[in-house]
Amino acid sequence: MTSDSGVLPKFQPGQFLTIQANISGKEHIRTYTLSSAPADPEYRLSVKLEQTTSSNPDGVFSNYIHNTLKVGDTLFAKAPRGGFVFDSNEQRPAVLLAGGVGITPMISMARDALNTGIRTRSIRPMSIFVSAKNMAQRAFFDELNEISQLSGGHINTFWALTQADNIAIPGHDFHHSGRISASLLQSVLPLDDYDYYLCGPAGFMQNMYDMLRKLGVVDKRIYAEEFGPASLVREINIASTGFMQTPQAAAAIIEFTQSKVEQAWSPEDGSLLYFAENHGLTPEFGCRSGQCGACKVTLSEGIVCYQSEHSFLLEGNEVLLCCAVPAAVEGQDVVKISLDM
Repeated sequence: MTSDSGVLPKFQPGQFLTIQANISGKEHIRTYTLSSAPADPEYRLSVKLEQTTSSNPDGVFSNYIHNTLKVGDTLFAKAPRGGFVFDSNEQRPAVLLAGGVGITPMISMARDALNTGIRTRSIRPMSIFVSAKNMAQRAFFDELNEISQLSGGHINTFWALTQADNIAIPGHDFHHSGRISASLLQSVLPLDDYDYYLCGPAGFMQNMYDMLRKLGVVDKRIYAEEFGPASLVREINIASTGFMQTPQAAAAIIEFTQSKVEQAWSPEDGSLLYFAENHGLTPEFGCRSGQCGACKVTLSEGIVCYQSEHSFLLEGNEVLLCCAVPAAVEGQDVVKISLDM
């Protein structure tokens, strides 16, 4: 992926692109993590083909990319963003835990660690654990092996296959039968202080997080790509965060000023994004977890609160629809919220 100007905005390994395309006359927006490294001359997106169903609308975009998009076509994209980033200049060793398509930010991190190490002659130690179903689903297998070889032993990859093929050779095609486990990590990793990076499906993410916490890893050492339903339920260590939950309103009137829509809201309606979608509006969105800022709008009246911490930095009266709800106001049984959309 290149830009018309020939100059691509800089990014950090682990960040994502929000892209837009017109598919069958309708605008669709998705976010995909860059699998290239910042030093690479082009952006690379690695998109898994998903079957399109009523319960899986994401398949519309992946099918468009795989089956329709061709060289010379134009996609619209925002500059890379996201808080799940990796510092290759850090000296603390890193452990990357990936499940399925969660390998995409990890390959970017590994490529950057190698590039930075070659330039500075100091490669940040990295152990990558990847969970896949079988040999056919080992994304970036050859590329990661090459990175490991070029790193001189500083970057190592371990593959866990949940349904290992009969022809798979242990130690060559995979290193562990079954899921990534505490015993696997303990058998491979020397005793040290690590930074842990997690990315994958919701269940994988939570299992890996809970496993690390049981091993005594403090919450602040665990970094995760928390898109939408993959957001973690964290066990926060005392004094590790300054986020304070604010009570939400018991009832509210929501006004969308540009659309001239005004409707009653209750806690069962969920976030302002869900509320807008359920009333026929189609606001822009990306991660649905407060990281990308795609759903940012201006609040012209009222007060909102966030039931979970978001990483996107807001200015002035900006709010994130995906994780904001009307805030309780003392003395008001029903609050009023007006949004410029």
